[in-house]
Amino acid sequence: MKLTNKEEYRKILEQSSIYKDKSWYADLVDTEKKLPVFWERSSQGSYTNHGKTHIDSVERFVGDLIGKERLDNYISPQEFFILLLGVFCHDLGMTRFSMIEKDTYRIERSKHNVYSYQFVMDRENQKNICVPDESYYKPIALLCLGHRDYEDDNGNVIHTLSDKCSIGGKDVMIKDVIRIDDANIHLRYLAAILRLADELDLSPKRAPESLKMLFKGFVPDSTIKIWDGNQIIDYCEIEPKGRAETIIHIIPNYDKISDLSSGVNSTEKKEDLLKMLFLAKEKIEKEIEKINDITFNKKTANDLIEVQFSLDIKYDYDVVSPGDYDEYKRAKEKQLKEQNHIGINRGIDSIDSQNNGLQEIISPRTILSGKIEEFRRDRNLLETGRFVYSFGSKDGNEEKEKNEYTQFFINTQLLLTNRETLDCITDIFEEQFKDKSIDCVIGIGKAGIILAPNLSLKLGCNSSYVICGWEGTSSIPQEESTSVIRDANNILVLLDVISTGTATRQGIEKIIEIKERGRTPLENIYIGTIFCTNREIKEILEKEDKVKEMYFIRDDFQFKTYKYKEYMDEKNEEFRKGFELLPLRKK
Repeated sequence: MKLTNKEEYRKILEQSSIYKDKSWYADLVDTEKKLPVFWERSSQGSYTNHGKTHIDSVERFVGDLIGKERLDNYISPQEFFILLLGVFCHDLGMTRFSMIEKDTYRIERSKHNVYSYQFVMDRENQKNICVPDESYYKPIALLCLGHRDYEDDNGNVIHTLSDKCSIGGKDVMIKDVIRIDDANIHLRYLAAILRLADELDLSPKRAPESLKMLFKGFVPDSTIKIWDGNQIIDYCEIEPKGRAETIIHIIPNYDKISDLSSGVNSTEKKEDLLKMLFLAKEKIEKEIEKINDITFNKKTANDLIEVQFSLDIKYDYDVVSPGDYDEYKRAKEKQLKEQNHIGINRGIDSIDSQNNGLQEIISPRTILSGKIEEFRRDRNLLETGRFVYSFGSKDGNEEKEKNEYTQFFINTQLLLTNRETLDCITDIFEEQFKDKSIDCVIGIGKAGIILAPNLSLKLGCNSSYVICGWEGTSSIPQEESTSVIRDANNILVLLDVISTGTATRQGIEKIIEIKERGRTPLENIYIGTIFCTNREIKEILEKEDKVKEMYFIRDDFQFKTYKYKEYMDEKNEEFRKGFELLPLRKK
């Protein structure tokens, strides 16, 4: 059921108001009366609308994304209240100005989510935000913080849904779940919903043509492009497809695209417009991926409804067609290859850059992120299907063989068999561990066998490997000589993915066992992995004996596994339908 207006789903709060003397609906309405003056200040300057028009749109998108059934049955009144207050407050940081020269000020947009967090936490401002008690301010502020990422003072991108944020000298982090009034508040999930709803507010209403004409010629072309990007999308529409799926449709503004791309250089203009359309599509897809990751996260999914979000563009073949998107992807892939070439030849490029200022050095991390996004976008990196992890049992017993169905399984074979990505991964690990006096790099499992020798050449040390239980049938023979491990003092263990930490612990146990027969004492074990799909495992692994440090390149993919019996349970037919929405792993 598509929600038609905010009053329809606000009734849920109104009907839930009498609960432990908490009146969420009344508090929501009172806050809505106090904040318009701040919303008006949030939309000054040449930025697209961050005021009342934007707030109303985001609130409606939030309701549609969750859906009537889920609001009735799966989202608690506390969660919905906190989420709507997060909508009200998420752009209040746009009221912060800084002086760039005498009598000239600008809005601090780049960190406005941080300033929105501070606004809500400030005692003076809290009189404008009505909540049942003080325990509500912090989660509302955290939703404001999490509605976008930002760069810190050192130029590092802070991913607010997963990273610690340093604000006012204190570490702040958005947790998966907190408790308020004896109810679970799924904070990361709510923040992801707010992020997506915020990203979906693309339409001419947010960037009126009449306003753009007032400041055209006085602002950079990049600002004008942002306004044009809103002009070429008519609206976004959300379509629930039962309990397990929601489709988001982007409706292009076909008339505007035709008008803007007419006249002189019409082909070039249209390419620029379609590029903005497809970039918006990819930005929305990134936010969808975050929600899907959280919903199917092994740690949090037990009490979250499992919904698969997806996105499409409603094409008008005379103006915008799937072929246009294919052409855009080919052009982007060509550009990425050229950037990769620059990165590979970075020594020459560095000289050119110093002499002519023409070439840009692209870091291995940037190149790797581009390749990962390329694989992920084509749904090749994240797979779904049946995988059998056999821990030594060969009698066909389902329980002993640990048969599992897996969603969002990370297919690292695509990365490790690609020379460019393997080089980037190796370079990133080299930079992280080059000062650790590593004596031996040990790969765990098949992926580790690929990673370890590549890195050992860079670090100028020995390499070895350890095969774990479920890969015992590997065609790669177990190494007979372990002398390089026995002689090592500082060992680096490499894997492609750490999820439960089981393989890592098994590998460490084998290494320690070998070292006990060695001639030199083991000083430190370092752990490096491409992906970490469990954010708590780092702390657990670092408590292992001799483990000095664990490092992962990415932690923004999570996969979820189901036992064979759980998947095949006759009561789970609806669950299986949702599961089958995802592409099956190719046999």
